[in-house]
Amino acid sequence: LLTGDAFYTSVVEHQKAAEEEAAALETCRQERDEQVNLMKIWKEDDMKRLERNEACRKAYKEELTQWEAERAKAKVEKRCPMWIKPKLGKLEAPLPKP
Repeated sequence: LLTGDAFYTSVVEHQKAAEEEAAALETCRQERDEQVNLMKIWKEDDMKRLERNEACRKAYKEELTQWEAERAKAKVEKRCPMWIKPKLGKLEAPLPKP
């Protein structure tokens, strides 16, 4: 009974299916590792972008406080401010995630 052709072919098919499943798991694991590495790189780049945007915001706030002081001085002296209100400008947009 254990030496029959039908049993032997079913065992061979089962072994082949197990090997294919193991190969599929390995490729999935490799793809996941690649995705993790890409996300690490993306996060580093995104943190750098956020720091650059924060530096722009900080410079804008400094200019704004100077402008507000000049505007208050101009109000007291009953004249127009010498320069226009500064604008923040366009910040860097985030890169798409991998």
